Amino acid sequence: MTAAPDAHGADVETVVEVLGGGVVLGGRPVLRDVDLVVRPGEFVAVVGANGSGKSTLIRAVVGLRPVTSGSVRLFGTDQQRFSDWRRVGYVPQRSGAGSGVPASVWEVVASGRLVHRSVLRPLRRADRTAIDEALAVVGLADRAGDPVTTLSGGQQQRVLIARALVSGPDLYVLDEPTAGVDAANQQALADALGVVSDAGATVVLVTHELGPLAPLVDRTITVREGRITDDVAGAHDPAGGHHHERPVRHDHLPYLGAPVDGLGAAAHEHGGRP
Repeated sequence: MTAAPDAHGADVETVVEVLGGGVVLGGRPVLRDVDLVVRPGEFVAVVGANGSGKSTLIRAVVGLRPVTSGSVRLFGTDQQRFSDWRRVGYVPQRSGAGSGVPASVWEVVASGRLVHRSVLRPLRRADRTAIDEALAVVGLADRAGDPVTTLSGGQQQRVLIARALVSGPDLYVLDEPTAGVDAANQQALADALGVVSDAGATVVLVTHELGPLAPLVDRTITVREGRITDDVAGAHDPAGGHHHERPVRHDHLPYLGAPVDGLGAAAHEHGGRP
């Protein structure tokens, strides 16, 4: 495989690399000797039963669970030395959407722009444009002023995805985004992630079942009893090779064209940067 240049011009063959990864929680091994490689532009689904270790795996990838053995690398850099976390967008389960603090949908999504400015700096036009575009991508532009607590569980999950969108990461890591979500919201989530994927971002998500996400998936990773037991090609690549049809952008803030004509044109003209 030819290495792809990252945002800093260096050749990077992998976005995520876990080698011999192990995690122990409360004295109990949860992950054991896990090897996982995710390449630029891939859409990878991690599946498995409750308690299999699949959520622990992706939390270890983003540093929320320290590995007790083996190693984790992000964009070719050892995770312990990795500092450019704005390149990683983590979407937790929807329980974190409201956080018990009264806030509008727009305000929660706007918090995702903090990686581009200090807390005390006012929002710029580019920030507001990015927020509006992200809300349009997840289909919640008409709910921007509503309190997050008034939204359904599936809508709250879409708010969290929009919050990740506005920071423009190269890697999206999502923890069970469709859990407890009705069919309509599952499809809306799939549509939003399709936009992200088509823009060239790398996506790794945990899910119990693929549902409407299935057509997006390049590979399905099965975790069982703390180990990866299967790694199979998805709908994009039935032959088992790496999927190359979707364009991969390397300018750190991929252009996220929205599912309506003209949305995001200004950001595209400026390479997606503020």
